Amino acid sequence: MKKIVLILMLTIGYISMASGMDESNTGARLNVLFWTAGGTLDGEIEAGEGNKERDYHGLDLNLVSLSKSRDFTGYQFSIFGMNKVEGDFTGLGQGMVNYHKGKSEGVQIGAINIGKSVKGAQWGLINTAKKLNGFQIGFLNYSPDGFLPIFPFFNISKSIID
Repeated sequence: MKKIVLILMLTIGYISMASGMDESNTGARLNVLFWTAGGTLDGEIEAGEGNKERDYHGLDLNLVSLSKSRDFTGYQFSIFGMNKVEGDFTGLGQGMVNYHKGKSEGVQIGAINIGKSVKGAQWGLINTAKKLNGFQIGFLNYSPDGFLPIFPFFNISKSIID
């Protein structure tokens, strides 16, 4: 049975990669051990090695995997994985590591949360944001825009206090 499932995933992955992937997807995606399987609202099946870096809107579930997107809107959930967004993020990101390189609006919950420009909340052991318009709750919080640049347990942006 395992061989049949593996052959099916490889076949779907090959067909999907051979047909070319869109630059943007809307739907649900599951990443397990660096393999991707999912479907989009327009009926496209996504499967193959790793997940491609593209805009994504919807539900993203990861188990021992790296989730990569350019821009992401929706809900990311990773168990022993990392949510990496190269562009802008809107929504809720939960994972061991949330790494958002662009503008992030919403909530990051994880052991380590890294954001370039965060509007919303970061909740984890270590939180870091170059620009913060919101608050951080965690063991160690860093943001030059916080009421103190480095502060344990919580940090609030100066814009909220003023």
